[in-house]
Amino acid sequence: MKLILTSIKHKRKSPVYYLLKKRLGLLSSAGTKWQTCRKILTPALHYNIRQGFIQTFNEKTEKEEAYKTAFHGLADDNLVTQEPPVLEPDQPICKKCKKPFAVSWLFDNFLFKCCNSCKDLEEHKLITKTEALNMYLLRDYDLDKREPPLKYIIRKNPHNVRWGEMKLYLQLQIEERALEVWGSEEQIKEERQRRKDKKKKYNKHLKELRMSMRSSLYDRTSVAAHVHEFGPETYNKEEDTYSRNCLTCSYAETFEKINYGEFSGQNCPTDNSSELTGVFAGAVWIRPFHVQHLQTRRLNRKNSFYHPQLFLFL
Repeated sequence: MKLILTSIKHKRKSPVYYLLKKRLGLLSSAGTKWQTCRKILTPALHYNIRQGFIQTFNEKTEKEEAYKTAFHGLADDNLVTQEPPVLEPDQPICKKCKKPFAVSWLFDNFLFKCCNSCKDLEEHKLITKTEALNMYLLRDYDLDKREPPLKYIIRKNPHNVRWGEMKLYLQLQIEERALEVWGSEEQIKEERQRRKDKKKKYNKHLKELRMSMRSSLYDRTSVAAHVHEFGPETYNKEEDTYSRNCLTCSYAETFEKINYGEFSGQNCPTDNSSELTGVFAGAVWIRPFHVQHLQTRRLNRKNSFYHPQLFLFL
């Protein structure tokens, strides 16, 4: 009997079964004949095993059908959950008009007792979390952990949708929490001024540190031009030069002194003027090394050895 039932010939269904298979799916029967055959053919899908899941399938199917019928075919994931209106004995009272209300946007989002008719855009403004922390000198603990935690709503960032979402708080609640933390508005102003002075002092110290490390960042326009105050001159016999140092800075200058008597008739800088000859009689020519190339270029252009900027009259 077992060999006959396990043969391929007896496993084939009738043509009518294959026509109805796409719509009806797997057919099951409670008859004793089919129970015996199915237990031998497919023990895992026996009718008695599947019977325990039928009630669960029916309850799940009926629940989904009830949702679709009640909400006009909307799926369960798309349903918007909204709090039911508050009953009359438990209705809150508005702080402005002193009347009870059932539905309020401020109360639903921020637990602030104000009805929709008394809502004012200027009075009940929203403020971001960053502004609340900076303006009222609060911390994250004061908003999220201190009892009772303040309610907020989440909105997209208007500057860029790719940035993080914004947390918007009610400004009136932020002001109340700031007074609870600091005690009074005067203390908030004093603390804000103290932090401002501390930051200013820190920036000044940081600027001085940067100037000491990088002299290229120094702003020369904010300081008057430095005028050198030279000390006594020092003569070097080997190089026949003079040198002098500035008393207020580390600038050093080396130069030569050439008396008028050292000039010969051809090399003497003259323009055939009697006045110029008299000027050379009491002058000492000083040639600084750092302007020697400038002196040579100007002398070649003027075809003369005389330059008025390089003469000091004694």
